[in-house]
Amino acid sequence: MNRQPLFGAIASVLLMTSAVVAQPPQQDVPPQTAVPQGVMALGNRLAELELQLESPSIPERDAAEKEILSLGVATLDFLPPVTNSTSPDLRERLTRIRKTLEVQVVTAITQPSLVDLRGELDIPAALEQMAKQSGNLLELREGFDPGSKKVSTNWGALPFWENLDRLQSEFALDIDRYGGAPGKLTLTNRLATPPVAGIKPVPAIVTYSNTLRLEVTRLEVARSFLSPELSGTMLDMSIRWEPRLNPIAFDLKYSSLKIVDEFDVEVAVENPERVFSAMVQPEIPEVECRLRLPIMERQIETIKSFSGVVETVLAGRMETFEFTDIANLPENTSLQKADATVTFAGRSQVDDLQTLRFALSFSEENNAMESHRSWAFRNPVMLKTPQGKFIEPIGFETYQQTNESLGIQYLFIEIPEGSTLVYQTPAAIVKVNIPFTFLGIPLP
Repeated sequence: MNRQPLFGAIASVLLMTSAVVAQPPQQDVPPQTAVPQGVMALGNRLAELELQLESPSIPERDAAEKEILSLGVATLDFLPPVTNSTSPDLRERLTRIRKTLEVQVVTAITQPSLVDLRGELDIPAALEQMAKQSGNLLELREGFDPGSKKVSTNWGALPFWENLDRLQSEFALDIDRYGGAPGKLTLTNRLATPPVAGIKPVPAIVTYSNTLRLEVTRLEVARSFLSPELSGTMLDMSIRWEPRLNPIAFDLKYSSLKIVDEFDVEVAVENPERVFSAMVQPEIPEVECRLRLPIMERQIETIKSFSGVVETVLAGRMETFEFTDIANLPENTSLQKADATVTFAGRSQVDDLQTLRFALSFSEENNAMESHRSWAFRNPVMLKTPQGKFIEPIGFETYQQTNESLGIQYLFIEIPEGSTLVYQTPAAIVKVNIPFTFLGIPLP
């Protein structure tokens, strides 16, 4: 049995302009906390429209659906989930509304951020402006002294990654690959690399596309006489993304690759059916790709262009599913939001532990469970007692795994009477194709 620790807190996701910002759960909201009038008015209007969605009149139901969509993504916080008792027409409408709005959320966050830095700025001030304009959280490594140096940053409006690369160059900074946290980049000082006799430094081979920064980090050509099939050109490439995104994986189909040498001759890709896949580790802000390309002949000194398409698998907005009075909840009780359906599959006891089984599935056309399903094991799960206390599971184990669904059994020391189970998952898993092109890659 695999008893793995889960996240220590439940994160909720808010859409702020084009950024997704994770926040802790509201456990004990003081009674005096004021609710903004605009939010209260929206909630009241949504309550009226939800009743109108169940009107006997089809035109009235159509008008309510149209108005909810016109109110935008803010309505997602107020829409009820689809349950076992939801009527077929209301089920169809709520599902359609949520899917439409979830697509709008993803469309917004997958647009590249533009940043327009202005004035003479030191490192903290520049990072503050970057974060404020892009929604990407940036910090300096603990104990790092930023100094007093300032640079003129009147570069005009540039994509986030181009701005950050300029700042890194001006202030001799690097991204700390292992010192950050999900949704955040940590910067530290750049270590000086001593020159090597006889080796001329090569400028970074970088390209920017959409929300991604791609860099060729290594290239080697090898010919094996004993095993010719091992001969080839090995190209290592790093992929970084704006930290406000929540990528799950990157797929790169060899059939999308196009290689043109310095003589304008296209080099045919071997095994075009091959796919390189890289899973994202939330604490590491990049993935490394190693691609096996055809061996380059000796007379070729430069790859004139190297292009392809990165299929980015992204988690959409996090949605919260609440199952009240979990101790007495009937089996096969389901809640649906957009593409995601969470089903309570039963309760049992294993030795001295209480277990709760849940199945997560997505709509058939989504194929979110078909591959890259490891992200689902990181979905936050907690019990909330009537007194407002949160209880984490001590571990989990998989009891079912298919292309359509994933069943996980969560282990608790106790399940207090009247507890509500709170489960969070992205309501949509989307795939975004991002083309890229490198120019002028020197061969060894």
